[in-house]
Amino acid sequence: MRQPWVAGVAGGVGTSTVAGALQAADLGVYRGGPVDAVVCRDTVSSLGRSHQAVQHAGTSPVLLVVATSRAPTSKPAAARITMVRPYVGAVVAVPWVGRWCELVDPWTQAAQVLATAQPDKHLQPFAAAMRQAHRELVAQLRATTPVAAAAPPVSPARGTASPVAGADRPS
Repeated sequence: MRQPWVAGVAGGVGTSTVAGALQAADLGVYRGGPVDAVVCRDTVSSLGRSHQAVQHAGTSPVLLVVATSRAPTSKPAAARITMVRPYVGAVVAVPWVGRWCELVDPWTQAAQVLATAQPDKHLQPFAAAMRQAHRELVAQLRATTPVAAAAPPVSPARGTASPVAGADRPS
């Protein structure tokens, strides 16, 4: 099975953190075409962008909604999640990890969270969300029949081939 392809609706929404945690290909900002997961923040604006992205993805990607704080998702943002839900395979709420604001490199912790049998207490909600996202992505990838001999995806944000070179693009 190939790596999942993850793209975000804008820079800074948590795409690299989520992709690292899931050991997935980070495609940067979504520019079109099929993806396995779309990452956004739990704001009305970001969820609106996710709605546009998933309608054009040609698939039913997993939507990962990254919290902007410890506060619960606002009612207007929750309404946007309800609006986008029919266009995605699953919605996964990714909780706020406050300690990461104090670290120079939170991505290393994120990348190790699924490989750690018992993550630190402050990482347990994030680890649970990543396990849920992983289950959803594995189910999605198993249900997808790849198209043979497709070109590897290009990361538009970086202008280089993603780490899944040689993998088939999903149909």
